[in-house]
Amino acid sequence: MSSQTNQFRLWHLFYATAAIAVPLSLGFGFFIAAGIWFAACYLASRYRANDPKNFRVNFAISAPLLLLFSCCAGGMLLPAMSQPRIHTSRTYCLNNMRQIMLGMLNYEETFGQFPDAVSTAKDQPPYSWRVAILPYLDEEALFKKYDFDEPWDGPNNIKLLDEMPYVYRCPGHDHGNKTHYKLIVGPDSLFDGESPTFSRIEDGSSNTIALIEDAADPVPWTKPSDITIDQAVQSFARLDPDSAPHADDQFFKTVYIKGNYTRFDGSTEPIRNEYSSKEIRKLFGINDGIATEDLPDAGSNYLVVYKPEKIFASVAFVVLMLYPLTWVYRAQQRRPALKIESDNSP
Repeated sequence: MSSQTNQFRLWHLFYATAAIAVPLSLGFGFFIAAGIWFAACYLASRYRANDPKNFRVNFAISAPLLLLFSCCAGGMLLPAMSQPRIHTSRTYCLNNMRQIMLGMLNYEETFGQFPDAVSTAKDQPPYSWRVAILPYLDEEALFKKYDFDEPWDGPNNIKLLDEMPYVYRCPGHDHGNKTHYKLIVGPDSLFDGESPTFSRIEDGSSNTIALIEDAADPVPWTKPSDITIDQAVQSFARLDPDSAPHADDQFFKTVYIKGNYTRFDGSTEPIRNEYSSKEIRKLFGINDGIATEDLPDAGSNYLVVYKPEKIFASVAFVVLMLYPLTWVYRAQQRRPALKIESDNSP
């Protein structure tokens, strides 16, 4: 009898521990829902035990409680099972890249060419195009703070890193004073050391990519550092949690989403997923003879990573919540205690 009692107590101790730990691992809302569910089942079992009409009380109370619990559980799990949703940060990045390219185009309209990716002047250290277009991004005051007589990481300029304009920031990944936005530079690109004018883009400005998001290797925004065509090809082809600039964190999964790119005409769109390396390379080049309509249809540009611990915990949660129904189904009608009267008659 003693061993059975100990076993009973150990089981309930184990159950109570699991009933607390599992809901908390899913979120505080699940813990509150579990508490309400336990209280409802306990009250139902007490009510049934005190009512002589056991069967009708069991059906009228236990079944609706089970239905209510099922509806609540379904309501909590439905958003988690929904289709991948594009995070709001991606829209912000699209707008940021449009603004950056608009600044580039305004610079081109003023000087007759785009700014060099790395601008060099006589007796001055090189500086980035991101600094050169600041006046065309409504950042004239910040532009005047930059000291062109010292490097980007000089005593004065290093202080400007913390004043990075919002337009250079990717809301999906917060890298402080580092930016994802990079020009395509090097051989076969417009920024290959020669004068970056519109006339050199033989494929047309609407068929040539100028700017992309590179979340795998963000750089300080004033640093004159960008991305080559070979590196950009790898960026287009790769999709993993470290390289994806956008993520939609859902209950059962995280959806990692590729970034965006901007053409020289200012149009911006998400990176496609089914380009071959050859087609991607031509899209970056300025004289490869490829047009946008020659490219394949856009494919899936997101990666879904499921959370097995959340799935397991959800199943365990449902199993744990079904056990209290036994309190209702097995509750026995309370019988009045027998009154023992002593007979003191002689």
